[in-house]
Amino acid sequence: MVLDAVRERLCGSKGGALGRGLIIGWVLTTLGFLAATAFWKGELFSALDNLSKNLYEMGYQGLLVFGVLIFITTIPPLPLYSTLIVLSGYTFGVWYGFVASYIASLVGAVVVFVVSRTLLRDTVTKCLASSPTATSLLQIIPQNPHLLLLIRVAPYPYNLLNVVLASAPTLSLQTYTACTALSLCKLVLHTWIGAGIHDLSAAYNAGGSVQTEPSEEDIHRDRIKAGATWGGIVLCVLLFVYLTHIAKREIAKAQDEQRVVREEEVAFLTPMGEARDCDEDSAC
Repeated sequence: MVLDAVRERLCGSKGGALGRGLIIGWVLTTLGFLAATAFWKGELFSALDNLSKNLYEMGYQGLLVFGVLIFITTIPPLPLYSTLIVLSGYTFGVWYGFVASYIASLVGAVVVFVVSRTLLRDTVTKCLASSPTATSLLQIIPQNPHLLLLIRVAPYPYNLLNVVLASAPTLSLQTYTACTALSLCKLVLHTWIGAGIHDLSAAYNAGGSVQTEPSEEDIHRDRIKAGATWGGIVLCVLLFVYLTHIAKREIAKAQDEQRVVREEEVAFLTPMGEARDCDEDSAC
């Protein structure tokens, strides 16, 4: 009773209003962060640099605080998820940063999934109902875990997907958790990139500092970073095209099945109708 009341209060009678609000909120916060990066670049990265130094001085408590911050950003529409993961590598090194990021990301994804399925499932479903492709994909994914793994590996908005995937009707928590856990191994690349940054402010040219000649290791790291970025973009595009093709194929298949069912119903009902007419007409 209490759970139903909370769900009704959150969802209301507006259908997908809350779901649309999450999407709009994510877009606005992302644009806000990009604007802050563009206009207050020096202040932003100086603040992140100070945060990194303060948490590093706290030792394991700072690592725990970092995990909590990453956990919070797994909740949409909050930004800075990827930034904090890179920052964890910059602060604590590749493996300590990876462990903290991995645990926080996995726990956050599971918590958001469970809460969204409990309270927001109907809302998100109504929000996506206008897109047959998205609805079809959410029905296909549970039977094809490899697609879920690819979606999780691709650099789509992590926290937003935590909510959207919760509306998949037959996706179990075990499958979701397993695919998410496997996909999060990619975070080691983020922390490795972060660990290679010697000075956060200088790395992003915050404050107009004079740039020193990069070492061979820095050049190699930048090449891998650029390759990972472009590889992620290509993966997103190819996966989007592939998933759209699968969804349209499933929609066409479902429409064909519905047409066959209707034809069978008509074929089944027509003789009955004729027989009934014959019973009423003695001349039949």
